[in-house]
Amino acid sequence: MMKKFWLIGLAILTVGLWSSLGCGKKSDFKSRSEPDSFRGIKWGTDIKTLSDMEYSFSFSAPTSIFGPPESWYEKRGEVYTRKGDGFVIGRAYLKKIKYYFWEGKFYKVEVTTGDDSADGLGDALVEKFGKGNRGNYEWSGNKVEMSFSPLGRRLTMVYKKISKQIEIYGEQKIKEWEAYKKEKAKEGAEKGF
Repeated sequence: MMKKFWLIGLAILTVGLWSSLGCGKKSDFKSRSEPDSFRGIKWGTDIKTLSDMEYSFSFSAPTSIFGPPESWYEKRGEVYTRKGDGFVIGRAYLKKIKYYFWEGKFYKVEVTTGDDSADGLGDALVEKFGKGNRGNYEWSGNKVEMSFSPLGRRLTMVYKKISKQIEIYGEQKIKEWEAYKKEKAKEGAEKGF
C-alpha cells in the first residue's frame, strides 16, 4: 500500500516538473484564439492567389548596424495594401493596414490607428485574444507572434515560420559580409602598402 502511494506521488511530481519546465509551450492567446489568418488571408498564402492586393514597395531582410549594407541583400520582400479594406475595428479608426510578403508568401501585417483610437484597438485585441503576456499587449503562440504599442499606435502580427526563414537569410548574409570584409582586408594588406 505504501509503495502505491509513493508511486502515485512520484508520478504527480514528475508531471508537475515537466509542466513547469515548459514542455509544450503555453500560448499567450486565450484558448483557441491564435489567428491562422488576418482578414481571411491565411499565413503563408501566395500573393499570386490574391487579386485585391495593391503593390506598395519592396524590401530586403532587416539589416543590422554591424551587418552588411542594405545593398548586400536581395529584395525578397514586398508590401501591399488591400483594395476595399475596412478601416474600423471596434472603436478604433485605422490609418493604414500593410500586408507583408516574403518570397511571395504572406507573413506579416501592420495596422496603424489614428491618434485617438489606440485604446479602442487595445480593447478589441484583449476581447478577441485575451490579455496576452502579463497584460502587455504581447502574444506568442505556436505559429504567430503579435504585439500592440498603444503609444506607437501600431499592431504587428507575424507568422513565425516565415519570420524564421528571414532571420536565417539575414544571418547567412552577415556571414558572407564578414568573409568579404576579411578577404578585402587581406587583399588590402598584401597589395595596398
